[in-house]
Amino acid sequence: MKKLMAVVCLSLSVNLFSFEEIKGIGERECGAAVKKGVTHPQFATYKMNCETFEHVIGSWYKDKENVYFYKDNNSMYIGFEVIDGINPETVKPLGEKSQIYYMSDGKNIYIQRGFYMDGIIENANIKKFEILENGYSKDNKKVYYLSKELKNFDIKTFRSYPEMIRSSVEYNAKDKNNYYRDGRIVKLK
Repeated sequence: MKKLMAVVCLSLSVNLFSFEEIKGIGERECGAAVKKGVTHPQFATYKMNCETFEHVIGSWYKDKENVYFYKDNNSMYIGFEVIDGINPETVKPLGEKSQIYYMSDGKNIYIQRGFYMDGIIENANIKKFEILENGYSKDNKKVYYLSKELKNFDIKTFRSYPEMIRSSVEYNAKDKNNYYRDGRIVKLK
């Protein structure tokens, strides 16, 4: 029954007797769904171009007109949201670490954690941008925790640590001056 309810939530116009499970959100939502005659109300709402619709990274997708974020709305309904102000021709994935996804439009960096868009880093040096562990990142001048710029850091000595170390210590990043936990300076006991 759970599978049937999920199908109904995602596409009300599916013929339940001939429906075949389609793997992959991107394929299900556009390419394969259209080929199999499955329609989704979101296609009409956003006028998605299925011929150019493609996965970028994480929950980000694009077609020739828009960039979309596939989001969770209180764990009840998943759907697309158009992200305004992004040129789909310049969008590219930057990578993923610690289940946090990074995408750039050439000017800004967009961050996804879980099903949520977690923020935007504006005007980072994308050519020098480096994704670190546990939500930390840096360019040649600044260090970030998700989209928040850290203060009082030493960029040359700044390091973050993998998740397995994080659970056994009080900090998950450090530099020569401070220890950090989730973007905040912490004092060690």
